[in-house]
Amino acid sequence: MGGPGSPVHILQWRATWQRDIDSGGNTGVDQIYPEVVHDVMPDDILPAKAAQLYWVGREAGNPLSQNVRTSPIEEVVAEGFGSVTHLATPTAVGHGNNEDGRWRVVIAVPSARKGVGEPLAPGTTWPISFAVWLGSEENRGGRKHIANWQTLVLEAKA
Repeated sequence: MGGPGSPVHILQWRATWQRDIDSGGNTGVDQIYPEVVHDVMPDDILPAKAAQLYWVGREAGNPLSQNVRTSPIEEVVAEGFGSVTHLATPTAVGHGNNEDGRWRVVIAVPSARKGVGEPLAPGTTWPISFAVWLGSEENRGGRKHIANWQTLVLEAKA
């Protein structure tokens, strides 16, 4: 994905993050696997400050571990294998919903993309691709449905 000096800007809409935002809650293991059994959670027995020590990802600022979501979009940049980095200040916005058994997702990106390469300017073309993970078809991790690269043409102002 990308290469040195040629970053790839990756935007991923996440259904669980959308559910968290829409419900005002947090999708945890209990919601995904209702029959799960666990002994005890740190929040259940420790003062809040002490319980934080057990949520290492949250305390380190890992965007994937955050308890409160403000956007359903994960925004990263990569300049080669093993270099995926979350943007410090994500700028993409999006929303998705499932209606009549079909997902509809919209993602918007500002034309001035700070920290992810050249701005998206009128009259330019950009390579773009899409991937879809279908849990019902056992898509996981790198197994997904992909599309070949397409050319996104940004029309020049008339």
